[in-house]
Amino acid sequence: MNKRILDHDPVTGMTTYGSHEDGKMVVYYEEDVEAELEASTYLDRTDSRKDRTSPAGEHYAHIPDSFIIKWMSEGFNIYSPEVTMAEIFKRVNRDLPHFKLTPMKHDKFSRWL
Repeated sequence: MNKRILDHDPVTGMTTYGSHEDGKMVVYYEEDVEAELEASTYLDRTDSRKDRTSPAGEHYAHIPDSFIIKWMSEGFNIYSPEVTMAEIFKRVNRDLPHFKLTPMKHDKFSRWL
């Protein structure tokens, strides 16, 4: 496999690669999530974040773009109106516990506001 860089976004850290495999063009994504992980850890440990409340509720987690793309390739589109917040919370709890911004574990009776 000979991957070639198609694009790199220095702001998000997302690099897009492409290759030809079995006569098809295949696209790969890689993302440096270190800065996002550090920001999530900081926000989780900062009391000021917990003091900020809004009618929409608390920020539960930050989902890196690479995980959104991975989930979409698996048929799970977090932007679909058929997908419930409970399903998203379950995925976050399973795949992204380090990106959560709260120690709470939501997985039932959750809905979009």
